[in-house]
Amino acid sequence: MAFTISGGCAPDELKPPPVTESENLNNLLTDAPIVWINLNHAEIDTIIIPAEQIFEERLFVNESLYVANPIQIKTFQDRLVIIEFASGNVAATGRDGIPVQTIGRSGRGPGEFERPIAVMSNGTHLFIYDDGLKRISVFDEGFILTDTFSFTDAHYFNNKFRMSERHLVHQNNNASGFHASEPDGNLLHVRQIEYPDSVIFEAMPRIVPTGMHPGAYNNLLISVNSKDEILAAYPGLPYLFLYRDFSHEITIALEAVYFDTTENPGLRPYPPLDNEGVRVTGVLNHIYLKDDGDILITSFRLLHHLKPQPDGSYTHHRSYCLIREDTGEQIMTIRDLDFFPDDPDRMYAIGWGFIFELELPD
Repeated sequence: MAFTISGGCAPDELKPPPVTESENLNNLLTDAPIVWINLNHAEIDTIIIPAEQIFEERLFVNESLYVANPIQIKTFQDRLVIIEFASGNVAATGRDGIPVQTIGRSGRGPGEFERPIAVMSNGTHLFIYDDGLKRISVFDEGFILTDTFSFTDAHYFNNKFRMSERHLVHQNNNASGFHASEPDGNLLHVRQIEYPDSVIFEAMPRIVPTGMHPGAYNNLLISVNSKDEILAAYPGLPYLFLYRDFSHEITIALEAVYFDTTENPGLRPYPPLDNEGVRVTGVLNHIYLKDDGDILITSFRLLHHLKPQPDGSYTHHRSYCLIREDTGEQIMTIRDLDFFPDDPDRMYAIGWGFIFELELPD
């Protein structure tokens, strides 16, 4: 039986788990203790990102375009490795954002890419998943190809494939909407890197019956840290599910007035678009679980920072509005982010068409 934790509330004010229109989701919400975090009264700090910390034009070298529209970033050794979906370019830059070299090239041969959508690392090697060729290419610290193996179970969607030192964590083909391979199966799979053909853990059920909604709700957000702790979420819903030791340890339920405008928490669909499904507004844009247990969330133009407590629960730490110094524009969304192990307070993140560097306040 799940119990509920509500920061700062008296026992008679504890909230029960949410009740939605999805039986699968209701079961998941009662499967572990719930922490309620109210963001309605959170103070929002404005952070100005200096122009020298915006990496944009630096992605061009000698009029040769390395990455025009980056979708994913990964720190590896002393490099930032960046992939671009449209062109298939994969590039390595220094910590200053200046390109050092490309990795592989467009094509179908060994070490080549057709549609790379995920770049990962186990600390010693770089793993790049190509959705077009349905394979993973492995590179050493000098970006030399060392191995290639086929992989067909990952569902096409960027930022749905993560890795720790020991495990691959990914969204599988059940996220394919009307055409789910196993409609009653889970969406998240964990595999050992040494044995990628075997699933050792699965979680996160489809939360609506197949045929009623497409994959809008069922394309997961996933993050995994070096301790093999996994954070997962349905982007259309304000709930975070934390797994420790491959067990559902805690659920974080976020409250905010601006979530209510989407009408998503009750799983109420928007009208069909051209008879092809429903439109769902994303509540959560990106999630990241740090090695120290801190959680970063981007939602509705804001970056929220949650911190773990000794009892295993979480509290809201700070919220940020990010402004570019060079243009004065607000950074509306973060597509991906990562940290170097030796500099855990400095974040490297991807906005729309650019990369930026940010040191989070204490």
